[in-house]
Parts: sequence; structure tokens; C-alpha cells
Amino acid sequence: MTSQPLVDTMGNMLMWNGDIFRMSGVEKDTMESDTTLLSRHLSTCQTPTQVLECMASITGPWAMVYLQETTNTLWFGRDFFGRQSLLISSTPDRLSLSSCVTSDMDTFTELPASGLFSCSLSPGGQLGQVRLYPWDCMVDQVDSDKNTSLQYTISSQTIRCPVRLDQFNPSTVPASPLPHSDSANSLFQQLLSQPDIDTMVDQFTDLLRAAVRTRITNQPGLCKDCVTTKLSSPCPHSSVAVLFSGGLDSCVLAHLAAEQLPPGQPLHLLNVAFQQGGGGFDVPDRLTGIQAFKVRRRGGQLLVDTNSES
Repeated sequence: MTSQPLVDTMGNMLMWNGDIFRMSGVEKDTMESDTTLLSRHLSTCQTPTQVLECMASITGPWAMVYLQETTNTLWFGRDFFGRQSLLISSTPDRLSLSSCVTSDMDTFTELPASGLFSCSLSPGGQLGQVRLYPWDCMVDQVDSDKNTSLQYTISSQTIRCPVRLDQFNPSTVPASPLPHSDSANSLFQQLLSQPDIDTMVDQFTDLLRAAVRTRITNQPGLCKDCVTTKLSSPCPHSSVAVLFSGGLDSCVLAHLAAEQLPPGQPLHLLNVAFQQGGGGFDVPDRLTGIQAFKVRRRGGQLLVDTNSES
């Protein structure tokens, strides 16, 4: 656990909300927090290019604000998919950033996940021009007029996009004609008998399993009680949960998550239901969740009832 904001020995200040699953060229120490890891690497950056390369090397969701004392520059932004919240409110003489605000703070808008922003700071506290370093795969889609709360210029220098959109293949593999079948099981077996389809299914399963493994292994492995007592990881209690509707997606994720957990550590399946007009909670997701849990029979199912006052 690392207190924030984190200030290094040179006076640079980092506020970080994210997960570093991987960092290119860096051997992660599982005992070091992501905040101190990133702060340590950002402290070696002297130029905008080095900051952009450092942030582009991160695999994982993030939002960050970094005050680079050595250059009097404020850096801020979100990952390519905008998975973490970062809100902004700006006036000619003030710039405010926050991960969350109250409903009455209506001057805040969501910072676009268009790249990494920077703003120079003068010794007198005056704000310089805000500059956007866009993701290199979406330069043509960036338009500074779309966000009226923040005026910025677009730099010709870019940050490397973590997803190469030009590598996606829009074509489909033609399937051989299949005989008519009234059985879903028979249809699936016929599809999987085709080598191209069978290969794609195996590749997708491997990718999904790897993604779940990354998510589970990059967390402390401790429940909220054992975190406070600083028990060595893993603890015998549940530290991983899956929102479980009983549908195909949540069943597959629950199965893959259970594969990755240490032996004996339970998996919690959270089934949320909103109260209906008659006062009950027997919504479709509740019924399918209970039915799927009876088939699966591993871990613990927690039924979460939510009413209009919750």
C-alpha cells in the first residue's frame, strides 16, 4: 500500500489510479506497488519523448496526474480505452482534476481518452497552453473542439497506441456447408470438426484464459480484513469475485477465474437483483444465477438485493 500523492526525492509528484499488468522492458517486483514503480521510472524522464515512451510501455487500465517538478510540467491522461475515471474543470487561470466529483460540481467533464496531456507551469503559478499528445493510431480522429471545457493544442508528437488497429483482420473464414441439425450439441460438434473454426476457438480460449490470469495474479491475494493485518499472501478467504448473472459470459469467466486461484481459496459469485414493483427480487438474472450456481457448485454465491433507497 502506497500513500498518495507520492512525492519523490526530486519533488516530482504522482497521483495514480490504475494497474500495471506489464511494463515493457521492466521486470516487475511483485512486492513493489505500481505507484512507486511508475514514479521511479518517470523520475528518470527528462524530455516529453521519454515521458510518452514510459506511459506507452504500460499494459493495464490507468488514469494519472504527474507534476514533473524538474521541468515545471503537469502531465495527465487516461489509458487508450478510458477504463479509469478522470474529470477536468478548467478556467483561464485554474485547472482542476479529480477521479470523482459530487453532482453539484457541474463544471467538471470527463477528460477524453485521446492521449496524454501536458501543461507548463510558470514560477508565478500561471498556466501555460494545454497540449495533447494523441495516440498515434487515432491522430485523424482527434478534434480539440469536441471538449468545450478544455481548450488545447494538438502536438505533432504522438504516444504509441497499445492496440494496432491495422492488425485486425475484418475477413471471416468461410465455413463448409453443414447438414441440418435440430440439436445444438450436434451443431457445435460439426462446427468444431472444421480445423479453421476449431483453431480460432482454441486461440480465443487461450487469450481469454491469459487475460483472466493476468487480472487475478496482479492483485494482493488478500481479503479486506487480511490486508489490514498485513497477512502474507494468499489468505484463505475470498479475494476475488465475479458479477454472476448465470449467463454464458459470467459462467465462463467464473470457471476461468476458479482455475487460477490457489487451492482452497474460494471464489465469490455476486448476483445483483433490483427490487420489482411487487417487492420481490426474482428478476431473470437472479433466477438464471441461482440455476447456474447449482450446476457449477464451486465457490460461494452472494445474493445482493438492491432497492430504490440503496
